[in-house]
Amino acid sequence: MVGRLTYSAVHRLPAAQRRAIALHYLCDMSVAEIAVETGSSPGTVKSGSPGAPRSRPTRART
Repeated sequence: MVGRLTYSAVHRLPAAQRRAIALHYLCDMSVAEIAVETGSSPGTVKSGSPGAPRSRPTRART
């Protein structure tokens, strides 16, 4: 069941987002590598791909 649900959810994404997710999870590529492969900036890869890895937010020092 989980496989079908995941496939269905990913299938509904725009092609560029599906490609980024496939490159990350199936080809084990980093955000930087996906950016080079797709001709995008790393920021575009992060913001346009819900499943792509994101940098951890840093805590503001007080």
